[in-house]
Amino acid sequence: MSLTLFAILLTPFALKMVLDPASINKMIKEWTASTCMQVICSAMLLGLSTLIFLSNGINFTLTPAGTTSWLGLVIALKGIACLFPQIIKLQSKILTESRIPIFGFSALVFLLLLVYIDTLA
Repeated sequence: MSLTLFAILLTPFALKMVLDPASINKMIKEWTASTCMQVICSAMLLGLSTLIFLSNGINFTLTPAGTTSWLGLVIALKGIACLFPQIIKLQSKILTESRIPIFGFSALVFLLLLVYIDTLA
């Protein structure tokens, strides 16, 4: 259930990446310039990771039930990476306006995969 809720939470952002890449590009540029936004994003991701670990426990197995723990670990690492400006600048160089719809579509496929994994568990 938690993977489905996570997918529902991120679906509007992924759709926005596909449908309006110019505004997402502007948002990424503003985000890289603001230290406060980076800290808030990091705190949000670390809080989400903590919520995943508290609700499902820590179970790093290669089963559908263990997928949520791996997802929590990846989210925690992303939250830590948000605190380093060099990593954020590198990400903003990779995410150009022409590549944003590709990443958005990949995110939608990933979210669909999360829902499928959640139905298996």
